[in-house]
Amino acid sequence: MSSVAKVVGVAVVAAVVLVGASYWTGSKAEQAFLDAAARENQYGITVNVLEYKRGVFGATARTEVAFPAEHPAFSFFAPLTLVLEHEITHGPLLTLTSVARIHTLLRLSGDSATQLDEIFGGDPFAGKAPMTIDTSIGWGGTLRNRIFSPAFEGTTKDGNEFKVSWGGIDGTLAVNAALTRLDADITYAGFSMVKDDNNRLQLGRITFKSDMSKPDGYEFVGSGTSSVRMEQLVVRSSSEGAAYDMENLEFKGNADVDGDGLLKTEIRFSAGKIAIDGEPKETIENAALTLAYENIDAKAFDAITKSVRAQDGKTMKEQAAILLQRKPVIFIKDAFARWPEGETKLDFRLGYVGSGDLEKSPFAPTDVDAELHLSLPRALAARLLSAQTYETVADNLEDGEASEENIQQLVKKQVDQQIADWAETGLLLDKDGTLRADAQFRQGALDLNGKETPLETLWKILPR
Repeated sequence: MSSVAKVVGVAVVAAVVLVGASYWTGSKAEQAFLDAAARENQYGITVNVLEYKRGVFGATARTEVAFPAEHPAFSFFAPLTLVLEHEITHGPLLTLTSVARIHTLLRLSGDSATQLDEIFGGDPFAGKAPMTIDTSIGWGGTLRNRIFSPAFEGTTKDGNEFKVSWGGIDGTLAVNAALTRLDADITYAGFSMVKDDNNRLQLGRITFKSDMSKPDGYEFVGSGTSSVRMEQLVVRSSSEGAAYDMENLEFKGNADVDGDGLLKTEIRFSAGKIAIDGEPKETIENAALTLAYENIDAKAFDAITKSVRAQDGKTMKEQAAILLQRKPVIFIKDAFARWPEGETKLDFRLGYVGSGDLEKSPFAPTDVDAELHLSLPRALAARLLSAQTYETVADNLEDGEASEENIQQLVKKQVDQQIADWAETGLLLDKDGTLRADAQFRQGALDLNGKETPLETLWKILPR
C-alpha cells in the first residue's frame, strides 16, 4: 500500500470516528434535553418540545412553555406562553467538559408580543431577546446556566403614560441531574414604573443566592443556605390613598441535618425601614426577626409533609408521635424594631418535653416548656391599643355622644385601665415608660416577672 493510500485510510478512519463520536454525543445531548424538558412539567409548567433537528456537530430545537392561569404560583402574569429557540453544540471537542452546550433565546408568543407592542408602541427590547440562557450539560446530567436579560426603558402608550425602566437580570444557576442541589447567584438590577410622584412602583436591586441541597432519602428537607435581598420597594397609588416605602429587605435561611437525623433551621427576616403613609402613618426602622427550629426529626417531618399532600391522616399521626419524641423546640430570636416611641424586643422559646405517645398519655400542660422576654414602650402599647379600641367605642355611642373629644376620652380611659390591669396582675411591669414581661412556663407552673402566677391570669392579656 502506498504512503498516500495509508494517509487517506487514516483520514477516512479519523473521519468515521469523529462523526461516530459526534453522533453518539449528539444522541446523549438530545436525551438530556428531552429529559430536562420532561422534568419541568412536574412543577405545573407545560413544556412541549416543538421540534428537535440533530446534525453531526449540533442541533436546533424549539420548545413552548405555557404558564397556566389556574396555577397559584403563576396567576400574577398567567396565562402566558413563551417560545424558546435553542442552538445546541455537541461533539468530540466538548466531551472533556460537557455533553453539549445550549444557547437559548426566549421569545414571546404571538399574542404576548402583540400586547407588549401595543403597550409600548413597539418592541421595548428593540429586537433583542427578552432573555438569553447559556446552558452547559454535564456528563452526569448537571445543568449549568448563565441567565441574562437586557435592560430597557420605555413609555406606555395605553393612555396612562407610565415611564418604565427594566434593569435586567444577570446571574448563574446550576442544578444536578436528580434536581437535589441548587447553586444560584442571580442579580435583578431593578424595575420602576412611574407616572408621577403619587403613582409609582419601584423595585431596587434584588439578589438571590443559594447553595441548597436535599440529602439522600428526603423529598422536602433541604440543607444549606439561601438568601434574598431587595434594596428598595416603593409603592404610590393616588387611587388607594396610601404609600409604602421599604428599604433593605432581606431574607436569610440556613438548614442542616446532623448525623442523628435531626433538622435544625434558622430563617432571618430584616428590614432597614418600613414606612406606611396611610391612616395611621407608621414608620419602623431596623426591624428583624429570626424564626428557628431545633430537634426536628427530619424523616418524620418529610413523611408528614408527604402525608399532608396525600391526605393520609394515619401516617401523619404516626409520624407526629415520632416527631414529638425528639423533643422539638421553636424559637423567635432577637426580634427587634425601632418605632417612633422607642425600641421593642422579643425572645420566645417553646419546647415539647412530653413522652410523645399521645395514645397512652394525652397532651398535658406539663408537656410544654416555654419562655418569653418582651419589652416595649408604654406609649407604643397605648397607641396600638387606642387604634384597636377606637372603632368599638365609636360604634357603641349614641349619635349625640359621639363627638371626637368624647370618643378620645373614653378610648384613653379604657386603654389606661387595660395597662393598669396588666400591671396589677403582674403580666407586665411598667418601669420608666417601658412595659416588660419575663415569663417561664415549666412543669405546668407559670412564673411571671419572678412571681408564681395562676394560669387563669393569662386570659387577662386580652383587651376587654
